[in-house]
Parts: sequence; structure tokens; C-alpha cells
Amino acid sequence: AVAEPLLIREYCLQAVDEELNAAVSALLARLMTFQDKVYAHDPAKAHAKRRLVVGLREAGRSLRTSRAKMVIVAHNVEQVGAPGALDDMVEDVLKLSKVKYNPMVEKHPDIELEEREEAVPIVFAHTRRSLSKALRRQLRSSVAAILNYDGANAEFKHVASLAAERRGARGAR
Repeated sequence: AVAEPLLIREYCLQAVDEELNAAVSALLARLMTFQDKVYAHDPAKAHAKRRLVVGLREAGRSLRTSRAKMVIVAHNVEQVGAPGALDDMVEDVLKLSKVKYNPMVEKHPDIELEEREEAVPIVFAHTRRSLSKALRRQLRSSVAAILNYDGANAEFKHVASLAAERRGARGAR
């Protein structure tokens, strides 16, 4: 059962299927369980030691500060062509996964950004609605960035390997 091809946008660089979606859901559920346990014990500490963040702005911020270990992007983010809108924000997230952020770029756009030693893996999985369900959120979510995957290493590696396989399958088409 492959996701509906009409919903997959051009920025999606890998094939999307149910196996990958299930693996991403398992990873997110495990991380959310850990996060909920810490929150129940001490809410202030839970905010300081978040395991994941949700949303384009938060994901971009975590990539700028090099805290993100993996970014999960819904494959059907709305298409809005206005400058600074969703399309530009998704492009920024994809670009920041490959290059180190330099705050001087905003004042001096001619500065070239330095490549990361190892790119942050981007996983395209779920629709916005199903990603929100996996995150147990009411509002639709487009992006989630994983900051700390301790305790869910096996799930993290499984998702990363599935995404790498799917990236190769998408390129073969």
C-alpha cells in the first residue's frame, strides 16, 4: 500500500510507503512516551530536555543550533507560493540539513555556507494529518525534528535505514 502519488510533493526525495510510516510512528511513539514520563515527573526539566520538537520554525531553529539528529517531513505540505511561506520554510529546512548555519548570512548574503560533516537525515513520511496523529496532536503538523533518541536507538537506526533504501528507490524511477 503506497501513499497516494498525487499527495507527494516535488520536494519529497524518497519513496513513501506503509512500512516506513509504521517505523516512523513507532519511533515517535517511543520518544513521546519518554517525553511524557519526564514531563509527569518534572515539567520544567521536560522542557529543557525535549526529545523532539514539532513545526517548521522549531525544526529550523534546531537545525540552526545543530541539535537536530533527524527531521521527519510530511510529504503533503500545502503549496503556498508567497515569499517566506511554507514552501520557502520547507526549502530552508532541507537546506539547513546539509549546511551549517552562519548568522552572518542574513547581513551578508554573499557568504557561502559550510557543508556539514554529516548531513542530518531527512525522512519523508506520513501525511500532515497522520503525522499529527503519530505525535498525538490536535493541529496538523508538517515537520518534527528529533533532538535526542536515547532509548530508541534501534527504532532510529531502522527508520534511517528504511529512508536511505527508499531514497535509492525514488532515484531509480
